[in-house]
Amino acid sequence: MHRTQVTNEAEKMHLKILMQNQIFMDLLLIRRFSRNLFRRHRGRNLYDRMLNEFYRSNLGSNQIRGMR
Repeated sequence: MHRTQVTNEAEKMHLKILMQNQIFMDLLLIRRFSRNLFRRHRGRNLYDRMLNEFYRSNLGSNQIRGMR
């Protein structure tokens, strides 16, 4: 396995744990209302990737769609 593949698998596992965490949910909601905070590295950093992954999951789309 490539090193990047291993990293991606680790990140996915990490995401699953984070998504079950209420604090992470709150952070995501805060992120929605303070977009400028991380804009400089948009799409590049782990935080944004986690956010995208979260919205792609059913959990994200079901719970947050009404708040967009």
